[in-house]
Amino acid sequence: MAASKTERPEFERHKFRDFRKLLPGVEVETIFDVGANVGKTVAQARRFYPEAEIYAFEPVKASYEEMVSLIGPDDEAIHTFNAAVGARPGEGFVTAEGTKPQNRLVEADSRRETQPVEILAGDDFCETREISRISFLKIDTEGHDLDVLRGFQRMLGEERLDLIQVEAGMTAGNTLHVPLARFQGYLEPMGYSLFRIYEQKGWRKVGGPVLGFANPVFVSKSVTDAHMG
Repeated sequence: MAASKTERPEFERHKFRDFRKLLPGVEVETIFDVGANVGKTVAQARRFYPEAEIYAFEPVKASYEEMVSLIGPDDEAIHTFNAAVGARPGEGFVTAEGTKPQNRLVEADSRRETQPVEILAGDDFCETREISRISFLKIDTEGHDLDVLRGFQRMLGEERLDLIQVEAGMTAGNTLHVPLARFQGYLEPMGYSLFRIYEQKGWRKVGGPVLGFANPVFVSKSVTDAHMG
């Protein structure tokens, strides 16, 4: 990858450093990037975990093609898919406004320019490809993150996902992103706890010094238990 074109904000480096420092027992072997956009997180993950298998999903054709061009043909351990991930397999529509990270799944009658896209379900995908565990699942799907998690229901119930990052709303004024409390209500009964919160950003529609959204990371009980004491 061309590092100059895929430079990720400092928070990505902080996150991966935290994993190494605070969770040294986690062997990061399999990484899923759902909503990979042009591949910036993929680039950082590859630098920190050069031996990991990385699966990158990006539904917008223009973003997907740019990601593929940046990755290049030489890294056979990065697997790319021009597809969305959701609660169940099917077909859908995604907005197609260039390579904007804000592109998202919408209804068929949306007034915005859209493209048809295949939707995959995490459990089915992993079963088909014989992926038994995901070390780090990163989700950034502009409000559809909880649907993505529901597609991994079986693996979540069996704690076969070690670390999970989502994009969460942090104020009632943010009606786009799923509130952090809903993620906690969904994940905590299955043994997942809040690890850290990264990339905290304001919400311009609310105004003032208000936290609008952030990227919380959750960790499984089996991982936390292994690092107790």
